[in-house]
Amino acid sequence: MTAVWTALAIETGTALVIAGSLAAWARRHFRPAPADTAPADTGVS
Repeated sequence: MTAVWTALAIETGTALVIAGSLAAWARRHFRPAPADTAPADTGVS
């Protein structure tokens, strides 16, 4: 039974690391977007 809990803990930790990495990547790539949503910044007007 201990092996089951150990495997579960390892998978949970791995999932958290992956989720954290994806969140950091998304933050780096998509954070500037909201600042460019103003109509004056589109250059189309």
